[in-house]
Amino acid sequence: MSSLCGQPGLALDEADKWNMTPLHYAAMRGASISSMYMVARGAKLESVDVYGNTPLATALLNSHFNYCILIIKDGSDVTVDVTDPYPKHIEW
Repeated sequence: MSSLCGQPGLALDEADKWNMTPLHYAAMRGASISSMYMVARGAKLESVDVYGNTPLATALLNSHFNYCILIIKDGSDVTVDVTDPYPKHIEW
């Protein structure tokens, strides 16, 4: 993945049908090295998916706390809301 991030002309902020960018997917997997490449090449830290989550929120939802520290250091906004796309329902 890291070698793909270094390709010239790569659309780093191209979103899919869920409005997720490559940085969202890296956050979902905790792919710190890939994210460092993307951020260094200008990927937007504050892009939001259909649930309103930024890459930071996506990393938090997936318990990638070291990844969170990395993108907070790079300037990610820590005041955004986190929305769980899969709310847990308990029925008795």
